[in-house]
Amino acid sequence: GVHLLPVVTGAYLRDSRESLGHAALDAAAIAEQARLVAEDMPLAAVKVGFVGSAEAVAAVASFTSDYPDLPVITYLPDLSWWDEPEIDNYHDALRELLLPQTAVLVGNNTTLRHWLLPESASRRHANATDLARAAAELGVSYVLVTGLPRAGERIANVLVSPQAELCVQEFERIEADFIGAGDTLSAVLT
Repeated sequence: GVHLLPVVTGAYLRDSRESLGHAALDAAAIAEQARLVAEDMPLAAVKVGFVGSAEAVAAVASFTSDYPDLPVITYLPDLSWWDEPEIDNYHDALRELLLPQTAVLVGNNTTLRHWLLPESASRRHANATDLARAAAELGVSYVLVTGLPRAGERIANVLVSPQAELCVQEFERIEADFIGAGDTLSAVLT
């Protein structure tokens, strides 16, 4: 009984190995499309992935603020392929506009650590609870941290609050690159 109602915010410019850029849609067009979708069908939650620009983050945050009872699940992808000023502007918009409305922040351990705990850059992995505490300071209730290393050749995804790990799923590590796994996981969670 669930229907996904996607709002396109742009397109990645990429080959089979890496992202090289992003062509963002105009923020006004994104806001209008979201409004049209919301007026057409009842909404139960909002999932936000990479939206392409700080202006688009502002448009999405404005939209979600019109639906304060809906849970917002925000996925933070690896943006290392993007220019540093664009990353900083995007992260600032997320921090100020969208994260205060976010119920669950989803991201890879490394990506979240570099953003939420930059002073820990010398450490290879952060504690999931430390990430949740840093996210809570920005208004986020829960964090789903992916790719946490475990004993042996295992990794874990951990749903965590600032107080405790709530759910842990461990997996055997496989040597492969994944494109879109975090977006898919956050969509399933939503």
